[in-house]
Amino acid sequence: MPKDTALQEISAKNVDYGDMLIENQKADTLVIYNSYGDLTANDVEAGRMEIGMESGELQMSDITAKTLDIKNEYGSFDAERLTVSGATKITMESGELYLYEASGQSLFVRSSYGDLLGEKVNFPTVSIEMESGECRFKELTADMLTVDSEYGDAAFLLTSPLTDYGLDLDTAYGSIRINGRERESESYIAQREGTKQIRIFCESGDISVSGSDR
Repeated sequence: MPKDTALQEISAKNVDYGDMLIENQKADTLVIYNSYGDLTANDVEAGRMEIGMESGELQMSDITAKTLDIKNEYGSFDAERLTVSGATKITMESGELYLYEASGQSLFVRSSYGDLLGEKVNFPTVSIEMESGECRFKELTADMLTVDSEYGDAAFLLTSPLTDYGLDLDTAYGSIRINGRERESESYIAQREGTKQIRIFCESGDISVSGSDR
């Protein structure tokens, strides 16, 4: 497709195999379903963006969308400079997820097997469900953070002070660190007025939460 072409819809469904490259495109709707093969998307703007992959690596950079829905069963997902005005939903079966400079209204991530790494991530609402894997955010801006993890550590460095948040932290098998200081118990609750809340539960794994007041 020609560079910077404005289309109503970009659609590629039921692609059995093969690598795909999408760049310098604008569309109201972008829908891609690729069974086997890698997908690279650079400099793409769309209203609704939906990508489904059965097996392959997914790389996205300089993406602008109103809503984003990603499903990747087997393979990693790397995203850089991701801007979504509405909801972002990412479902991963097996593979690492790396978010660098991602922002939007809400972020929901469900990952069965694989690590989740985030840098410069800004979503008012963040919800994460992980079965097995490390979850680490080096720079997170969020008002509401909810994490449910079965196996793996959860570590978050927030851009706001922790005194702005109500905290509900619980690990069945692991330790809890708040602003670098380890707590003696495996649960910690701090009730504070306001809308900012952090709730993290780990079945087996350490929890570390730090803010700008660390």
